[in-house]
Amino acid sequence: MQLYSIGDTAQKSRTTIETLRHYDRIGLLKPACVAAGSGYRYYSNRELLTLLIIQYCKRHGASLKEISALLSQEDPTVFLSFFRESEKNIDEEIAFLQEEKNCFRALRREYELQMQLFSHPEEPSYSLSETPVRHIFLSNSLSDPTPENFCLLEEEIRQRAAYPRKMVLDQGLRRITWFTPKGKKSRLFSICRHYSPLETEVRDLSPSRYLIRSCPKDKLEEASKDLLRVAQEEYQSSPTFLVQSVVFTGVSRWDYRLEVPLDRRGQDFFIE
Repeated sequence: MQLYSIGDTAQKSRTTIETLRHYDRIGLLKPACVAAGSGYRYYSNRELLTLLIIQYCKRHGASLKEISALLSQEDPTVFLSFFRESEKNIDEEIAFLQEEKNCFRALRREYELQMQLFSHPEEPSYSLSETPVRHIFLSNSLSDPTPENFCLLEEEIRQRAAYPRKMVLDQGLRRITWFTPKGKKSRLFSICRHYSPLETEVRDLSPSRYLIRSCPKDKLEEASKDLLRVAQEEYQSSPTFLVQSVVFTGVSRWDYRLEVPLDRRGQDFFIE
């Protein structure tokens, strides 16, 4: 039987020696053996497993008294049920943390892009991005990207969505402007990360290669025209729409991320 000193056990379980001594004093976790004379505590893999259970229960709010009651159970089916339920909970935690990680990764990439685009503010900086299909929920009337309208857009979505509880929206303030023979129109929209297949209010922005640049609010109109000009002159493209996204670059500061599709895959977004 492999035995570990109290120091090695604390290191393996990411706890402290004093915690192990406390568990021994209250009878929650006794060492496998105690050396005669020196009084050194030694632990086996069985105690390490028990310690893992204790730590898991503590993370989920159980008191030491409740944990002691669980460990004193003699019916093996109780532990089997506990292990199965714990595995299920851990899988759910992993899925939740993975989704959080993906969100933070997207935010990091967004900020990295903004740093790149704003590294030389006196000179417009452009980048290209292959963007997959985006499922969007388009407002019926809202067009100005203001915080007030963002709240109104959320309310509109709740009223119009057939299955609002199944729809997961990316929290962001975005506007799409599309060009028609009669002029241009603009609407706010939200990106749907998940929605019911029966949801008829959701439209698609086709995957495409996008030309992107950023600008401050006071340069929005000028930068939008310049982006369309570059798309036409340097990439021989005639974009049918322009996406403007509000990007927060500070606690109380925001700029705009502008993007237009360059190839025919992204030119099929048209609304009468």
